[in-house]
Amino acid sequence: MLRPALSCVSAAASAAQRVTVPTISAAVRQLHSAPNALSASTAAEVNKPSAVGHWKAERILSVGLVSLVPIAYAFPCQAVDMAIATALPLHNYWGMGQIITDYVHGDATKIAANGLNLAMCTGSCAGMIYFNLNDVGVVEAIKQLWHL
Repeated sequence: MLRPALSCVSAAASAAQRVTVPTISAAVRQLHSAPNALSASTAAEVNKPSAVGHWKAERILSVGLVSLVPIAYAFPCQAVDMAIATALPLHNYWGMGQIITDYVHGDATKIAANGLNLAMCTGSCAGMIYFNLNDVGVVEAIKQLWHL
């Protein structure tokens, strides 16, 4: 009686091994083929703008604005005025874009808010460039406001 029970157990164990081996080998094949399956999506993502690169650009612009203020006070000229006229709206555009991403919900609302953000920043950049070319310039206007 023991012999049929042992043969039953050994038959079940060998059947389990037969079932497990193909499953493991299929899993191994799947792991080895995973990089090939992902290569198309990773190649597409390489062409997308990097979030790290955007983050670095925001930090470089912020440091540039901090250093631009004393330069504008010490050496007022049209080049510094134009740098301020382009850097401030870009800084504002990126900052408001992050606020919109974090706090505005709904697709239509986000599209409208991003459109308004783009319009406001483009308008302020164009207005400051116009002011620099046809009036005293941004730096001189701020100095005049401080003397009031």
